Amino acid sequence: MNYIVALPRSGTKYITTVLNDVGVTAAHEKKISKGVEIDWKNAVCKFKPTDIILHQVRNPLDVISSLSTISFAGHGGLILKHVPNCKTSSLLNFMKFYYHWNEYCESKSMFTYKIEDMNSELLEKIISLFQIKNTVHLDQFANIPTTVNTRKTKKTYKKVTWIDLKECSEEYYNLIQDQAKKYGYTNLDN
Repeated sequence: MNYIVALPRSGTKYITTVLNDVGVTAAHEKKISKGVEIDWKNAVCKFKPTDIILHQVRNPLDVISSLSTISFAGHGGLILKHVPNCKTSSLLNFMKFYYHWNEYCESKSMFTYKIEDMNSELLEKIISLFQIKNTVHLDQFANIPTTVNTRKTKKTYKKVTWIDLKECSEEYYNLIQDQAKKYGYTNLDN
């Protein structure tokens, strides 16, 4: 089976749309028997040695800002099991969740990519890593809007800055900065 693991609010609905639109069967947050399952909760699955797992990341500030639109209440048990002392929806807990969940996802995957880098070459690489043999239509990629499932208009959305993260927790600010650099993010002072 093929999986993409990531944090919530990191473009998983977008990559699902992209894959389906180019001809690859993909499901967002539901089980399927063939194709690509894309679900943040899959990171804690018991994978088979034959499973192919990719890890998708998104800019930390965008994810942490977008996490303000969801509640940990429904997923608290799962999150708390894998992220230390992360019980409620708060900036510090969003920071902890971002850092620890990405570390966990990365440890399970064979390849990590930034959703912001999505182009036809990266998409072709993802399809190749999944060993998908059916005909794909990469020409359709250009027609897919990047605003799929955006939360920026939600009342609870709060755009955070690096300054906000540093003021909240210098420890997690430093951990997230280092992680972001490892994933290839730059301009980490804004």
